[in-house]
Amino acid sequence: MRASFSDILILLFFSVGLTFAGISLYLYQSRQSLTKNGVVTTGTVIDLIQTKRRSYTRAPAIQYTDANNQPKVYYHSVATNPPEYYVGQQVTLYYDRDHPDDIQIAGDNLMIYVMGGFGAVFLLISI
Repeated sequence: MRASFSDILILLFFSVGLTFAGISLYLYQSRQSLTKNGVVTTGTVIDLIQTKRRSYTRAPAIQYTDANNQPKVYYHSVATNPPEYYVGQQVTLYYDRDHPDDIQIAGDNLMIYVMGGFGAVFLLISI
């Protein structure tokens, strides 16, 4: 028996939905692990960086001090309009002592929600 086009489409949407849901779960577990086992520090937003030449979105540049008392600057990869942060704002950061470039801002769960939302939409369409 051959699968119909609609069966293949349903399977495709289901697979895409599971993929997005899996990415969301991975991001959530990664965040939870870093929050539980990482180094906690407080940083200050020192600038709002325009991420693209003709864009109104801004991403924060956050200055913090690591466990060795070395000043560092973290450039967040997610830019928003209006900006989610403001210059001078204090934010809580979590970072991995072994991989200091692995940094998370406390409460910044946007990508988890986006991936989970896409996963839910594709899974709902497939049923």
